[in-house]
Amino acid sequence: LDASYDLAAYSPARLRAELDVANFVLTLLDGKTERTFGTTCCHTTIGQGAAEQPIAPILADLFVAARGALTQQPAVPSSVLDLHNVGCIS
Repeated sequence: LDASYDLAAYSPARLRAELDVANFVLTLLDGKTERTFGTTCCHTTIGQGAAEQPIAPILADLFVAARGALTQQPAVPSSVLDLHNVGCIS
């Protein structure tokens, strides 16, 4: 893959713009406006070094829920479950 697609090279504005376009196209196809998001290989941050930051705030604005980090634990529905960082099992 082209190195420019590495999430370490992303800014919040770029991620949001790409997700906005994807959601727009999907809405044109199926008419739905509520979606969930599966993080790429369970990566939960963008940027690198001092600029590295979590993507959860962006996902919370755009999606009803999102897969988060690799936890090897099942996600148990509860009042404390963070719907924008739901752990996953490989």
